[in-house]
Amino acid sequence: MTESMAHPTTGRPEQRTARTAPDGAPGPDRHTGDAHTADGHEAAALLERTRAAVDPVLRTALGSLPAPMRRVALYHFGWQNEDGTPAGGGSGKALRPALVLAAASALLLALVAAEWRPLLDLDAGISRTTHRWAVAEDGLTQAARVLTDWVWDPWTMRLLCAVAVVMLLRRPGGRWTAGWLVVVVAVATAVQQGLKAALGRERPVWSDPVDSAHYAAFPSGHAMTATVVLGLLLWVLRRHGPGPDVWRTALTVAVVSVAGVGLTRVWLGVHWPTDVLGGWLLGALTVVAAVAAHRRLCPAAPDGSGGARPPSSSPEPPTSPEPPTSDDPPRRPR
Repeated sequence: MTESMAHPTTGRPEQRTARTAPDGAPGPDRHTGDAHTADGHEAAALLERTRAAVDPVLRTALGSLPAPMRRVALYHFGWQNEDGTPAGGGSGKALRPALVLAAASALLLALVAAEWRPLLDLDAGISRTTHRWAVAEDGLTQAARVLTDWVWDPWTMRLLCAVAVVMLLRRPGGRWTAGWLVVVVAVATAVQQGLKAALGRERPVWSDPVDSAHYAAFPSGHAMTATVVLGLLLWVLRRHGPGPDVWRTALTVAVVSVAGVGLTRVWLGVHWPTDVLGGWLLGALTVVAAVAAHRRLCPAAPDGSGGARPPSSSPEPPTSPEPPTSDDPPRRPR
């Protein structure tokens, strides 16, 4: 099939033949398709060559580590299973989510620190809209203040964590996990306050505020604390093998609380939306890193806490024979 088209330079009509598919419809340009296919093959080949060059060096570096550290590292890179057998996958068990969360947190932190104008405009637009709603809906605003000041307040979350610590201390072998909870929550609080002081981001300012807050804005302390505490407690609960109803209830409460506390902070006009997003991301990153540290450093398998653990850094101790079940006295060896 031919069609007349004007030349882009001379303006004169020229004849152009279009390729047609068997049914008469215009077909794709073979050369364009070949180019895209070639580009795809080249990209895949480049990635494969890069992996082939990096993997042996990385495996050699891991092989030089002491045996206990090597087993743990190979497990988290996805090259070794829990029982020490080679794994077929190429991605780590805890490395990928940690890297994704770290990259997202770093990107958002950089954009906030640089005061990237599109991000600031997005924050301002959402905040203006939600503030108008908060002023108009006094009942919802009062409910949000009760939830954010009492139910989901950071000190309420820390008190809940303290209750869990006391319960763990009363369980045999739970002292290490109790101390781990305390340390992680304390570190998360320090990181949160340090970022606030370093960035010094101002909170939204309104002529008719519905609530007030102090200190810098980024990241949201309410959002980050709720994410850290509830995420850690969910993981600890899961290791203790709760029933299906208990687990579903706990998971629902945690998800609603983490999402709800972030929404109330934006609704009340005391945080920009990206403050809350930053709190969620940093909190999730803290949970992932803390869980990986617990799996690597916990000195003994959790009693009654269930759950899989990475390969142990020391060989399994020999099991002692079971005591005789007979009431007869043991025979003296000759």
